[in-house]
Amino acid sequence: MMRLLILGGGAIVTECHLPALRVLGLLSGCTVVEPFEKNASEVRRRFPEVQVLSTGYEEVLGGDLTEHDAVLVALPNSLHFDASQRALKAGRPVLCEKPLAMSAAQCRELDETSKRCGKPIFVGMVRRYLPSLTAMRQGLAAGMVGEIQSIELEDGGVFLWPSDTDTVFRKDQGGVLLGMGVHFLDCLEWLFGQLQPRGYHDDAMGGVEVNCDYRLQTQEGQPVALRISWTHALKNALRVTGTRGVLEMRKSDVTAAHWISNDGQIQAEVKPQKAFASGDWQLTFDACFVEQFWLLDRALRGDCDASQSLVTASQAAHAQELIEWAYQKSKAVLAGSHARPQLPAASVVVTGGTGFVGGHLIERLTELGMTEIVVPVRSFRSAANAARYPVSLRRYDLLDLESCRKVVRGARHVFHLAYGTGGAETAKITVEGTRNMLLACEAEGVESVVVFSTGSVWGAYDSDVDESSPMRPALADYGESKAQMHTETLAFARAQKKMRVSLIAPGAVYGPRGGLFCATACEMAKAGTFAWFDGGKGTCNFVHVSNLVDAAILAASRSEAHAQDFLIVDGQTTWREFFTPMVRPWLDRIHEVDSKAPIIQVSQRRSTLGSVARAVLMSPGLMAEISAHPLLGWFKEKFTRLFPQSHQRVQAMRPSVEYILKPAAASPQPAAWMADIFGVSGPRLSSAKAGLQLGWKPLVSLTDGQAGCVEWLSETQRLPVTEGVQSPS
Repeated sequence: MMRLLILGGGAIVTECHLPALRVLGLLSGCTVVEPFEKNASEVRRRFPEVQVLSTGYEEVLGGDLTEHDAVLVALPNSLHFDASQRALKAGRPVLCEKPLAMSAAQCRELDETSKRCGKPIFVGMVRRYLPSLTAMRQGLAAGMVGEIQSIELEDGGVFLWPSDTDTVFRKDQGGVLLGMGVHFLDCLEWLFGQLQPRGYHDDAMGGVEVNCDYRLQTQEGQPVALRISWTHALKNALRVTGTRGVLEMRKSDVTAAHWISNDGQIQAEVKPQKAFASGDWQLTFDACFVEQFWLLDRALRGDCDASQSLVTASQAAHAQELIEWAYQKSKAVLAGSHARPQLPAASVVVTGGTGFVGGHLIERLTELGMTEIVVPVRSFRSAANAARYPVSLRRYDLLDLESCRKVVRGARHVFHLAYGTGGAETAKITVEGTRNMLLACEAEGVESVVVFSTGSVWGAYDSDVDESSPMRPALADYGESKAQMHTETLAFARAQKKMRVSLIAPGAVYGPRGGLFCATACEMAKAGTFAWFDGGKGTCNFVHVSNLVDAAILAASRSEAHAQDFLIVDGQTTWREFFTPMVRPWLDRIHEVDSKAPIIQVSQRRSTLGSVARAVLMSPGLMAEISAHPLLGWFKEKFTRLFPQSHQRVQAMRPSVEYILKPAAASPQPAAWMADIFGVSGPRLSSAKAGLQLGWKPLVSLTDGQAGCVEWLSETQRLPVTEGVQSPS
């Protein structure tokens, strides 16, 4: 039985490695080395058969390893090289999680160490064992696509990895290309041979990349396009186009590849005769880890075929060379505009920095030369976009005053955007969390605090509104809690003698990466659930996210802003004019709703006992169940024999078309909540005070802002094509 020493007890070990080893009956021979008690406790709880050592890997590798047949390295990426080197020099074979190392030179050094020590080292490129990839490789070898013309691989979605530690988006661990791209480059080279790089672009702005676009080619010159995202969905498929058809491997289906003829008229499912050599497992991604450990066990016993089925250090080195080439080509530079408000470089904290507005604020602060930007987070998993910038991610708890003090300590400016977004403590986080943040800033000597409120605290008006108007919050608990927070913050600010505190209250914030007023509307229109209320003539108080960020920078820098609140809107338009460019492909499918009528009409009850009986008789599933029932089936057979003519009349009532016609698809309906936000009534918010006291004015026009939204929606494949903004129809 193979006895593994496993270095690391994080998510990859608990979710993938240990379950696979359990299937093979190898758990009792495993020892997990995990210094963090939270992770170690989780391993003990879920896998009691495993021995757990709560110590550092260096200490264990410096001791006696004779009780272990091999070492599995599952540490943070930056530790892979050191741990693998130590294990090899200690005389143990190694299976290292990807990436093998942080550079091609380190990969080659490990290869040399392996040869010198006479112990093999393999890399955990587990996607090679996907049944769908095996099917694709066999289909290509059989010539199913003919002469290859192009290769495209896209993999994208919101970052969902269960690990929640500060290493997730740390710059020394690499971004999406190193984290996931190394898998895809390995698969592509396994299928098509070594690739040559041609062009690369990513979105890193001093942090890690979370979106990248890599262009390569095969040795025969066929173009290869690789796109990866940690922020939004892509096509999620590997597609090989040739002279005889298309062979496609879909992320949603790991069981098979799919062949499509060039004219699209013929399709076929392609499956391997035997998916796994290790056993007859379910065709899942998890089973690939079983295959990998089975191959490792056989390789350690001297099986050459098993060794050749595992990825070697020299193979990993070439994939790493491609990644290094790409990173050298990525030279993204943020170009700030002198026309925009300025703020001298200083230490800054942005709560809510993982959100839409917070992300744009961090981008502007980076443009302004800020190198000390702290972004407090409740979960590191949500920080993909923020990690693109040179920020320090720190876990905190808004409901704990001391936790708030720690994250603002040493800061000159604090921008507080965080608020409750759901759950039992939503209002508490909004109100008490803001209270804690203000007290923390006061205690730590922060110079200025800008708190983000919302125009919804005046949302129940249907007339002109400015900051002097009494608050009438809309949107139920959200508006009520924001109004309470707003009132408390102003009172706190007026009592301050040293620290400047101000509030900004935006209208409908839109722009690239926006949700409710950009992507959500587009996605709902595509799904058929978007609606115009009374022709879409309701009032939209819009503000482009860049203009809102300008207001925040001005509020932080101007002494006149202290103890003041500012409504921030670019202007007003109708909802129809505002959204039309973003939903243009589906304009003919958008519902028209009368605001005085319910969104979903309730039909009159007109059914009779006879129609119910006919419905029962027309249900083949129900009749089959009756036939199979011991008692009801006996009565049915008795009835058929005793009353043959009556049985024939009953059978005649069942139309034959039920076996032919597809059931009518349910018509999608708009959601009821839309009326509260996109309805007809509403205030006209004024930003005159911000113009007079801060010198603020919107620099991004509505037309340019809409065009930017359309461009981003097209880039993220939410819109079918990139279109220029046209006047609303």
